[in-house]
Amino acid sequence: MLGGVNLSLNTLNAFQMSKGTGSKAVPVLSLLTGASSIIYGAINFPKDEWLGGTNESQKTLSMVNIGLGTTTMILGTWNLITNKDKKEKLLTWNLYSYPAIENKMALGLSFTKKF
Repeated sequence: MLGGVNLSLNTLNAFQMSKGTGSKAVPVLSLLTGASSIIYGAINFPKDEWLGGTNESQKTLSMVNIGLGTTTMILGTWNLITNKDKKEKLLTWNLYSYPAIENKMALGLSFTKKF
């Protein structure tokens, strides 16, 4: 379950870093869940001695938890560092339709530049 939360937060962090936002809730939550995932993976990492061998599936799952937690913490930290307010668009465009002569449809394109 923690892995799914981490993947969701990684997606939200990437979205916030690309679009810009003033909210710090997602990066802070990312740091908490990332650290939890790292701790969970480290605690459940199997010891080398288990009836003469190791539990490879448990080892793999622990390594995935540690890796995913680390990625979530890195993205959360990067989002906190680069977190900025959303920029106002200075140039916008719009594609629209309007009725033309003889009941035909025509297309229009408009550009707006803010100064």
